[in-house]
Amino acid sequence: MRRAAIARDKTPQPPRPITTDPNVPWPKRKAWGIIYAVLDLLKNPAYAVPLLLNVTGSIWFFLLIGQAELSLTVPITNSLAFLFTVLGEWYADGKVISRDTWIGMALVLGGIALCVQSKT
Repeated sequence: MRRAAIARDKTPQPPRPITTDPNVPWPKRKAWGIIYAVLDLLKNPAYAVPLLLNVTGSIWFFLLIGQAELSLTVPITNSLAFLFTVLGEWYADGKVISRDTWIGMALVLGGIALCVQSKT
């Protein structure tokens, strides 16, 4: 998403007269500028697809949190957020995962397993 947003800033955007017309009030120009920026990003699949996946994950979280035990859900969710962040950076940006990070990820997964095991 970051790369797609940066690429959008580097490519020329179509002219939008309402955002530069001095006769249009400043709040209206700014509001239309924001609307056009959001629409331009959503038209870009490199930005829209990861955003859709992210929002879908948030929706699933809120749907499932009502059915699960809170003392188990919160630590698992926070731990998995760390894991998915590391793996996402590796996949999207090609960042190298260090040995210490791999050890930390294994310990996090072990901790999740212990939490689940203790609740069953």
